Amino acid sequence: MHRSSTARCLSAETLKAVGSAFGAALALGVLVAPFSLAGQDGDEQAQSSAESESHPVREGDTLWDLSGRYLGSSYEWPRLWSYNPEITNPHWIYPGHVLRLHDGAAGGYSTLAPGEAGPADAPNGRLLRQGGGARRGSVRLGEQVYLDKDALAEAAHIVGSPQDHMMFSPTDEVYLQFKKGGNPTEGKNAIVFIRQHRRELSPNAGKVKYYRAGDGGEIVRVLGALRIESFDADKRIARAVITEASDPIERGFEVADVPLTFADVPPKVSNKKVHAKIVAATQPLGTLGENQLVFINAGSKQGVEVGNRFLVVRQGDPWRQNLTLREALSGEERPERHPVSDRQYPWEVVGEVRALFVRPETSTGLITDALVELNPGDRVELREGY
Repeated sequence: MHRSSTARCLSAETLKAVGSAFGAALALGVLVAPFSLAGQDGDEQAQSSAESESHPVREGDTLWDLSGRYLGSSYEWPRLWSYNPEITNPHWIYPGHVLRLHDGAAGGYSTLAPGEAGPADAPNGRLLRQGGGARRGSVRLGEQVYLDKDALAEAAHIVGSPQDHMMFSPTDEVYLQFKKGGNPTEGKNAIVFIRQHRRELSPNAGKVKYYRAGDGGEIVRVLGALRIESFDADKRIARAVITEASDPIERGFEVADVPLTFADVPPKVSNKKVHAKIVAATQPLGTLGENQLVFINAGSKQGVEVGNRFLVVRQGDPWRQNLTLREALSGEERPERHPVSDRQYPWEVVGEVRALFVRPETSTGLITDALVELNPGDRVELREGY
């Protein structure tokens, strides 16, 4: 007991002495050098960051690491993401993308050669002026996508693999089974997905309406992509290679004939008049804005072509539509006790969506301009000659 007590006393005295020595040394500047060096590195890094406008993404880069490098803290990654709205998933950035390091800097995806001009703006002058997402180059599909009933019915399944493991990642080979009538093309890319059975939320004249996301279609979650290597038409079995995976891919997952990346699409004049609606978006949001991908329930059978520009239109008095209380309960006597019906007002253009990918019954589009918040369920139309 005595030895133990003595040891404790000596330890306390030793610690006290060390603490005193540390304080004296710090006061004399003995320990300043290491901290100064670290501060100097930080100053150099801050100076380098201040001089930087953008960063070309390299293999292995993440928003977390780059935020720590350029913004001084990895926890600033949401701010860095906000400067680059074309990034649909902050966990995945890819070589070929020029990351903006502050608001207004040059950057984005670019497939244009130096000096090559991009597609012209919309002729009305107002739309597309700020929503230049379609002009920045390739656009990646988000984590979620809307598939129409035909795409779901034609989907293949991952049924096996020559690899002896359960979960697949890029470069792994898998076997796909296609249904009768499905004839994949060698070298073609497709997405791997699982179904979520999600419902969309659509504001409609002050009311909230739940509905299945459009005419038998469904929102699905994209887990990755693969490339078809070969196909045996007699056995209906294809060999494919996983090219991308945001999560482990397993047997039983489905495959749809939809590209994961859309190339830069210039505007194209429509020769059809088409009325449709936004049925879903890549994000489960009630309000949508510029540079977001949406899905429209009209496709090539209705005359839609890649590059066509859908105008988003609304009808009615938005102030009345957004009233949260009935006029009789608001405590105010209004001069117009019997307002005009919304159907008597003209349709007004509030946004524009450019078709990037067209299936027989649906189109995937990019919101290139939004004068107000857009919603799933909004009406869109192609106008002949625009």
